[in-house]
Amino acid sequence: VGHLRFQHALQRGLGAGLGAARDREDALHAEASGLCREIMRCLLNAGGVAVPGDLPREGEQGAGRRGREVATLFGPVRVEGRSYYHNAAEGTGRFPFDDALGLVNGATPALASRAVEAALKEPYAAAARSFSRSYAVTMTQDMLMAYPRAAAAAADSFARDSAQREAGGPGRAAAACACVA
Repeated sequence: VGHLRFQHALQRGLGAGLGAARDREDALHAEASGLCREIMRCLLNAGGVAVPGDLPREGEQGAGRRGREVATLFGPVRVEGRSYYHNAAEGTGRFPFDDALGLVNGATPALASRAVEAALKEPYAAAARSFSRSYAVTMTQDMLMAYPRAAAAAADSFARDSAQREAGGPGRAAAACACVA
């Protein structure tokens, strides 16, 4: 089905003539993003895949299976039927699937790392506009600002956990390195 959609888009683009090169390329980019989004949807919703850590932690209770949206470079993808655990005492909840994928604020690592890279190159508002034009993602200045903050929080957590391991936590080896973006 995807191949036929792409073939149809290509024929529409070629029929537009050479003067419409930008429009044709933009249309093909949008169509390719749509096809990639569909592939991501199929991959993320594949059944029968064991999710590491899909058990309640201390203080958590299973709160059923829920759907949620994952932000990808190709646009939002709905993921259905993922376990959700709630800790009423701490007022927190988690999707083990998110942890297994390494999601950052609900975004794939690829999207988050490109967002951090964009934020390093331009002021946030300009970077958000450029990012939205380059990827099938609507990015605002506030959304873009959240990714470097999340990376910094992950680095702080890693450093804190490493210091605890090095201080002689039982049976824990010191980590060798950290990658945050």
